[in-house]
Amino acid sequence: MRGADSRFTAVYVDGVRMDSQSTGGASWQSIPLALIDRIEVLRGPAAAVYGSDAMGGVVQIFTKKGEGAPQPYVGLGFGNRGTFTAEAGISAAPTAGITRWGLNRSQTDGFNARTVATANPDEDDYRSNAVSAAWLPAQRPAPARSHLAGQRCELGLRQQPDRGRRSLNKMFALGLNWQAQWTEHYSTKLQFSQSRDYYETRPSPYQTDTRLHNYLFQNTWRLGVHTLTAALERRDDALTNGGIDRDRHQNALALGYGLKLPARTRAAEPAPG
Repeated sequence: MRGADSRFTAVYVDGVRMDSQSTGGASWQSIPLALIDRIEVLRGPAAAVYGSDAMGGVVQIFTKKGEGAPQPYVGLGFGNRGTFTAEAGISAAPTAGITRWGLNRSQTDGFNARTVATANPDEDDYRSNAVSAAWLPAQRPAPARSHLAGQRCELGLRQQPDRGRRSLNKMFALGLNWQAQWTEHYSTKLQFSQSRDYYETRPSPYQTDTRLHNYLFQNTWRLGVHTLTAALERRDDALTNGGIDRDRHQNALALGYGLKLPARTRAAEPAPG
């Protein structure tokens, strides 16, 4: 994006940052299309807001949410070369508590994409399994109104048999959000998210495992046209790759002030004549 490598494009799934510290960027092939509701793209540098991962841009992926009364759904699909897809779950509007829960599986026998003598004569098949869930309990009445929203997505279990050689990719995302409106003027927000990108080849011993954690505690005071914010945030990154076993963390304190003035109205001019 904008001429930058994929490692310079930040990828978020329902607000959870996805990344691989070894290969760079998210594993796009492990995100099932059946779970996606929409995708928003921010082109150009956004590192000031999203961090150094967003020098080229930001891709926000939003999974499907429930609508209306609780209702189950089932879907099946078939194609040539042993292609098969299946999905099942239940969805409902946020006021019903559970907003979504679903399972998805897809597979194909594939075909040999490279028939030259020097290439491996495999069928390039794959298996992909995914599970996702979102939960939003009913809100309490004011003034102590609060809500908890959590989402757990295991996006993609990709496995490619290769006549004894296999590649396995796992993606996992978890997000928890809690907000409370304590008074008319004061509210707080707590957020926790974690993600994992694991890649392994078999029988060769190559393995890489990236784990990301993010913590946020934010306070907001609104007094008329004035808004004050104070936030504490921590970000942990860890990578295990062969002989590499390293981690790093970043701590931040953010203070903000906002002023929102009412729109001015022009005085009515007297009618001519």
